[in-house]
Amino acid sequence: MTRRSTSSARTDDLRFAMRVKFAVPSRGLGPDADRLHEWLRDNVGKDKFAIHSASMTGGSAVAVHLANPNDAVRLVKAFPQLELANG
Repeated sequence: MTRRSTSSARTDDLRFAMRVKFAVPSRGLGPDADRLHEWLRDNVGKDKFAIHSASMTGGSAVAVHLANPNDAVRLVKAFPQLELANG
């Protein structure tokens, strides 16, 4: 019998209480992807977040997993140009 390992996205869903999903435009996130990673490292902390691809109604998204709801609010405010994903 083959045993399947738990995906890192599922593990992070269990590890982090908050998840913010941003829609990924058809052209991609571009330089916002680097800025997002830098902001998270500088403002949240190296081991206090995770990022995974995600799905949304009608497209692709990026999911940012966080432990602290205040960090989620600060993240959304720091990137007003990114649209929150639906679904």
